[in-house]
Amino acid sequence: MTRKKRLLSIFAIIALMLQTLAMIPASAEPSAGADGRIGISAINGKIIGAYVADWHFPAVNTIQANKLTHIFHAFSSVNNSGQIIPGNVNNMNQLTSLKTSYPHLKVLVSVGGWGNTGGFPTVASTDANRTAFANNAVSFMRTYRLDGLDLDWEYPTANDRQNYTKLIQKLREVFDAASAADGRTGSNKYLITAAMPSGPYGLEGIDLGAVHPYFDFINDMTYDMHENSNTHHTSLYTSSLSPNYSGHKSIQLYKNAGVPSAKLMLGGAFYSRGALDDGTYDTLVQSYINKNGWTRQWDNTAKAPYLTNGGRFISYDDTQSLTEKANYVLQNNLGGIFFWEYGQNMNGELLNAIHTAISGGGGPNPGDTTPPTAPTGLTATGKTSTSVSLSWNASTDNVGVTGYEVYRGGTLAGTAASTSYTVTGLSPGTTYSFTVKARDAAGNVSAASSALSVTTDSSGVPGTAPWQPYKAYSVNDLVIYNGSTYKCIQAHTSLPGWEPPNVPALWGLQP
Repeated sequence: MTRKKRLLSIFAIIALMLQTLAMIPASAEPSAGADGRIGISAINGKIIGAYVADWHFPAVNTIQANKLTHIFHAFSSVNNSGQIIPGNVNNMNQLTSLKTSYPHLKVLVSVGGWGNTGGFPTVASTDANRTAFANNAVSFMRTYRLDGLDLDWEYPTANDRQNYTKLIQKLREVFDAASAADGRTGSNKYLITAAMPSGPYGLEGIDLGAVHPYFDFINDMTYDMHENSNTHHTSLYTSSLSPNYSGHKSIQLYKNAGVPSAKLMLGGAFYSRGALDDGTYDTLVQSYINKNGWTRQWDNTAKAPYLTNGGRFISYDDTQSLTEKANYVLQNNLGGIFFWEYGQNMNGELLNAIHTAISGGGGPNPGDTTPPTAPTGLTATGKTSTSVSLSWNASTDNVGVTGYEVYRGGTLAGTAASTSYTVTGLSPGTTYSFTVKARDAAGNVSAASSALSVTTDSSGVPGTAPWQPYKAYSVNDLVIYNGSTYKCIQAHTSLPGWEPPNVPALWGLQP
């Protein structure tokens, strides 16, 4: 080796050593990436997060984990000694089991929740208490194979302001040390997130400028923002139906306090406020959206849907408003979008709309006016005296189909995220006409499919119903599929593609 080459090699080694030293943090301050975050799993560079609550817990094999980056299990609590009291441990273990098939997925424990934060003021009050809580949190995460802690303290008071900052600093210090000890680096470091209020109420006890460097990201709860029962609760912008609160206004509040856009998560609501308070989206689809005297309306200023029935009002999010929110995240360089909560829309219709917009790099063109093609191949896959199961071929669209509308005669019977649906509540021995329309994220609706006439059975066979996807079946359950009867051999939760003829290990054809 020549002298010149030896010198170049020495300089290269020195440069590498200096670069390595520069990467070591000098304090508890997080080693943030260029976007201000420590290291985050992402879909098209964005977070899609879901709260999963014990009281609406879905069958775990129906969770579309491929369309999520983060799951927050709600809720565990904390006592005055800094011990975390777990929620449903079985549910938590089921969520972490998803990481086997989806290694990108991060599962965090959400500690607190409304009316469940009594231990936080004491925990934050002294350095000894803060240290005990942080160490207990690390032990908790290691025990349950979790990836981080979501702090849902609702809400610290002005008297807690300094202690809140010290608590988050301590968590960061202890979590970073634990990450190093456990060999968790980059996006695999133990995460610290928080659910925070959408307006000034609840923020008086949080010094956003001081604490945001220690968080990986912040879930801005841009829901429950209704001023009364006749206003939006989760609108993107202010309007005459949401004059003072909106998602955009809340995001601006955080940004003005110094929080980087890349650390802000915009919130979506899978539930309603107003005349139907805390009704799930599934309940809305089943009984309210264009049903029983309720009519869907769209506030184009607020970018929010609502239902009216006389003088009554229901506010909620749907595929159109959540697509608008996802586009806002992309256009404003936010960290991502999250929603409360998964179990309020079991078929994944709302998550599909979010994922389509985020993964599409901007969602549908706001000027998109091209409707999807009309569904074809509408057929009945099963029927009883009170129900008809339908399936059809998928439609195509210039951007993407987000769902289907199923009509009985001229009345909307329900919506579906996939190409199958069971219409219930029918009368025995009656002939019905069904059609299906496709809908895209911009709200364009296709022409109707060809009509299909089906006559329900004159009388039901006891214990027999049409096979359905996403349904939990027990051994010896009977179902009808394509006119044949099948008996369940192994208990399972059905999925599309697991129709009885396709999985003889699960279903036995009955004579």
